[in-house]
Amino acid sequence: MARILFVSDAVWTNTGYATVTRHLIPYLAREHEVILLPFAGTVQGGFSKEVFGVEVLPSITSVQDIAYWCHEKGCDVAVILKDPYAVPEIRNLPVFHIMYSPISEEPVPKEWLDIVQNAIRVWVPSRWGVVQYIRAGGSKEKVRYLPHGVSTDTFKPILDTPREELRVKLNPKLKDVDVVIGMVAVNRQRKLIPNQLEAIKVFADNNPDLKVGVYLHTSVTPDGPHGGWYLNAVIETMGLKGKVVFPEQHYYRLGFSEAEMNLVYNAIDVLLELSTEGFGLPIIEAQSAGCPVITLAHGAGPEINFLDLNCRVLAKHYTIRGSWWGIPDPHHAAELIERALSFDRSKIAPKLHEKAKSFDWELIAQQTLKLLEEASEEFMPQKVGGGT
Repeated sequence: MARILFVSDAVWTNTGYATVTRHLIPYLAREHEVILLPFAGTVQGGFSKEVFGVEVLPSITSVQDIAYWCHEKGCDVAVILKDPYAVPEIRNLPVFHIMYSPISEEPVPKEWLDIVQNAIRVWVPSRWGVVQYIRAGGSKEKVRYLPHGVSTDTFKPILDTPREELRVKLNPKLKDVDVVIGMVAVNRQRKLIPNQLEAIKVFADNNPDLKVGVYLHTSVTPDGPHGGWYLNAVIETMGLKGKVVFPEQHYYRLGFSEAEMNLVYNAIDVLLELSTEGFGLPIIEAQSAGCPVITLAHGAGPEINFLDLNCRVLAKHYTIRGSWWGIPDPHHAAELIERALSFDRSKIAPKLHEKAKSFDWELIAQQTLKLLEEASEEFMPQKVGGGT
């Protein structure tokens, strides 16, 4: 048994990292002692094991806290589920650590590689990301593929209720539409929300007899310092005013439960995820719920798109670090929307749900435990017979 300091977003926050943490930790805690050091946790103190099943420390205030708590709690290793850019000084700390980080840009910047250079393992949640990491000069010996997962007991098709009723539950303004196209994404630059809306605009113009509704599960204004848009202005400029609805913004920031998100995916006809993703939790969640998804043919999306609805890359959006994300071709995306709508939902939904079961959290947890055991040769040699 190892003592693990798990560093990621607080499990009660509304982020993808929090979702992964929330599902993995209970499984890890069955085999190991796990202590959670959260980003965006409480400042005044942590929680005892009685609250979340593992001890939760006060919120991280600097990367130095990782070394402090590792030594204070006698941890064997730190598993850091976070973008490396959030913990740049980790490379200098005297701590055995595993970086579990998505890659969502090409090529992988030198800064990314420098930050993870002293990690004993680098876990990447997509095969595309593993290829990019190695191609950029990352260590083949250190990198491992470890996808994220989905709760298939929660995300499942709702076929006994007409979609029209589900749409009204989601938002009464969707009552009289013929088609609902959805997006689930934070409002920041990489998600390219205006480019995705442009695809919907092309589809609507190509189908003037259809009443198209759009459910945009995001914040109306930019989400933090990472770029973004005042979406009401974008929507008006594109001529989509009156077609787009958002969740109630206060409720959105608190976070929808997984059961509520299952309603979202069942109420919409197709989900757009036309951005370069490091994994793409909404992609696997939506398909587990039986909803077709259109992804971008760049990044992790295609490897978990069970219907191969992958949109061509029209151009490249270059980042400040010299890497790039793909920009979707709106006309090809519009064609793929029509294709997605051609499926019989009652027939395709059970098939998508069945395929999603290969990413069930219990299976992902088993892979995680195996990778931890394999990595323990580095951080616990005396306990596995690998040295003194």
